[in-house]
Amino acid sequence: MALYQVCCEQSASQVAFSTKRATHTLWKWIKAYNEFGPKALQYKRTGGRPPFV
Repeated sequence: MALYQVCCEQSASQVAFSTKRATHTLWKWIKAYNEFGPKALQYKRTGGRPPFV
């Protein structure tokens, strides 16, 4: 949703403020989307305890 807001409505800094994210994080999302498409933004489990179920 944040990427949509950047593309259509607001600046990255405004969207970062409204979503309570760092502007740098938003730029990383935009770069990943531009380079690899929507699959780059899918959740990937990177560690921690395995799920109970």
